[in-house]
Amino acid sequence: MRRILLALPLFAFGLSGCIIVDDDDPAPTGCRSDLDCPVGYYCAGGGSCLPEVAAVPVYDPCGVVDECEALATRCQEIVADWADRTSRNNICTYECEESSDCVVSPNGLQGLCVSFPGTPFVCYEQCEDGADCGAGFDCGTIDGGFQVCLPR
Repeated sequence: MRRILLALPLFAFGLSGCIIVDDDDPAPTGCRSDLDCPVGYYCAGGGSCLPEVAAVPVYDPCGVVDECEALATRCQEIVADWADRTSRNNICTYECEESSDCVVSPNGLQGLCVSFPGTPFVCYEQCEDGADCGAGFDCGTIDGGFQVCLPR
């Protein structure tokens, strides 16, 4: 009889229907406001919870605009034709009317307001040489003789 009484609580515990939830992971989709996301996350335009501290700065590479810091309104694709290959990447940026609208980049140079064929005027990171650009980018000359960081 003692074995049955001991087995009964173990059996009941096994059927309790407990579900373990990991509160550290954000909901992948379906948020409508920041309140739907865990602490330290915000609800991005696409309905996904993204980390607040992981915002990508202007002029840095991005996959989607929701990764970018609040100032950036675009994750702009850049296509660069180098002598040995064509390279593509995206940067966090925003539309502008003139270069003074653009933020100074981490390299200390004023951003440059540029429009490439088929794109609006947006801010790009200006450079003097490759050392002024982040990893995966190099300083390239564009129309007008200006130099900006382009994907390499």
